[in-house]
Amino acid sequence: MKNLYKIHEIARLFHLHPDTLRYYEEKGLPHPVRGKSNYRMYTIQDICTLNVIRSLRELDLPTEEIRTYLERRSVEETLSFLDRQETLLEDKLAVAAARGVPVELAAGFGLPDGVVSDFDWCVIFANALDNALTACCAHSECAEPFVRISCGRQGDFYLLEFVNSCDAGPLPPPGLGLTNVRTAAEKYHGTVSISKQNGEFKLALLLNISLPPDDIS
Repeated sequence: MKNLYKIHEIARLFHLHPDTLRYYEEKGLPHPVRGKSNYRMYTIQDICTLNVIRSLRELDLPTEEIRTYLERRSVEETLSFLDRQETLLEDKLAVAAARGVPVELAAGFGLPDGVVSDFDWCVIFANALDNALTACCAHSECAEPFVRISCGRQGDFYLLEFVNSCDAGPLPPPGLGLTNVRTAAEKYHGTVSISKQNGEFKLALLLNISLPPDDIS
């Protein structure tokens, strides 16, 4: 993995105009370093920060509130943020219902306390579900769209699987949503695999819960 990324690479990754990234920098959100010829260079830490910014912007938080959250991350502000995240996840399930896509959660679905932070869990769930719904709704040949989500412990690892209906074409390259999922999984020394077979797309995350997470959020 590269250590530094230019602004146009970050803009393409997050589907943002470079001016938006410059605006975020002016507001004190990411802090890119300056490379040769004074070009902005973004680190992995900046990418993680931009993932947080993206999620908070989905909650319609203004940039000033986002900066305050990133600077303080107090218990009270985190709880307030998680309340909004819970609303976001409920909204995504409501979107699935409105689109006629049933979402099946396995019995006992969820993560044990302390395995994954609430924020990272929301990043994984929201992005994976977005990806699944997009695939289900983008192709009319899926006569019976569906999303199935399951999880379970396997020794020192925790397995999360998101399976959805899809078209019969080749496996597409990972987009921003899957990139966000992979970033969150790697924080927990985990791996992400994607596969496509017989009209089903599977996203599988294997998280190592025997090790403390890397502090990269």
